[in-house]
Amino acid sequence: MRWFESNWLRHSTHKKSSRRRNYYEQRRTYCKDGRENGLLKGHARNVLTAFEDTVLKEVKAGGSVDLMKLASFSSKVRPARTGRNPITGEPVEIPEKRVPAIKAHKPLKEACNL
Repeated sequence: MRWFESNWLRHSTHKKSSRRRNYYEQRRTYCKDGRENGLLKGHARNVLTAFEDTVLKEVKAGGSVDLMKLASFSSKVRPARTGRNPITGEPVEIPEKRVPAIKAHKPLKEACNL
């Protein structure tokens, strides 16, 4: 990030768009991860992007991705059910759909509960 971008982001009084904010937060994460692991910023971005693509592809295909000591990513089918319209109280049929599921493994849970 160049000096004028960081000053503009820090000192601007108008509402920043979430798209721009997410972009800069992502860049900051790549820089921090790269410095900690001795990677260049571009290499860190490529590794994280490849990881995201792999997880999305596997979960979309119905499989699961298991990261040792961290978490497992999968998708589950939520069955069809009958719900109620909160305004009128009429029954409404809710169709079945697939939803993402993330399960934290024991080391991650223990790290959070120090």
